[in-house]
Amino acid sequence: MIKSCGRKRPLRDYELQNEHMIEIWERFEKADQPIMKVEPKRRNRSPSYDFDDLDGIEMVEEKELSLASIWTPDERNNVSEGECSNAQVGIIYTYDFGGEWNVHITCEEGNIFYTTDVEGNLPIFKEAQGAPPIEHASGHVPGELEGNEKTVSPHLFDPSYFQAYCKGTVTSCARKTELEIITSAEAEERCKERERKAREARAKRDQEGDGVEEGDEEDEDEDEDEGY
Repeated sequence: MIKSCGRKRPLRDYELQNEHMIEIWERFEKADQPIMKVEPKRRNRSPSYDFDDLDGIEMVEEKELSLASIWTPDERNNVSEGECSNAQVGIIYTYDFGGEWNVHITCEEGNIFYTTDVEGNLPIFKEAQGAPPIEHASGHVPGELEGNEKTVSPHLFDPSYFQAYCKGTVTSCARKTELEIITSAEAEERCKERERKAREARAKRDQEGDGVEEGDEEDEDEDEDEGY
């Protein structure tokens, strides 16, 4: 969880007792390791805060972490305990779309904190650009823009939509040219409509005896999908 500061993993207790191991750690250990790794849920019953046995990096359960513990007004209290500035600290959020899609979340230098007239924990987005690729696409989707060229829905800048997203009544979806934000009911209705059209198209081809190859049929369904 480091943007540009980076650091070596902490020495294990048994390594601290061995000068040779300390020397190896100093010479060969990578200096770009994250401060911690976050999991949605622990895979075992050990405490929420633990360490990965493979690399010695602190493991944190998602529910135990908040943005307030990552960036702080007094940088000495941020997640790096003052080792790095707020601007050097970042989050790498990894989505799994069949292939990993990483989103880097960072802040700028200077004062990044401000007060609002309305109390609450809802995020306020000022600027956003780009979107991930269409989910579950088996390959390149004709007409799909590069991720950094896609636009985002205006709803992203409305805090009430984030609140609805947390409640499960709003969802986001990557399309060919944008990241769209719609209600879950609308998304479900579109899926049903797409499935209905696909069934009608298959029935029509079967009735007409159209010799469409199976792969071609999948491509047609994928073009209609656009991420829903």
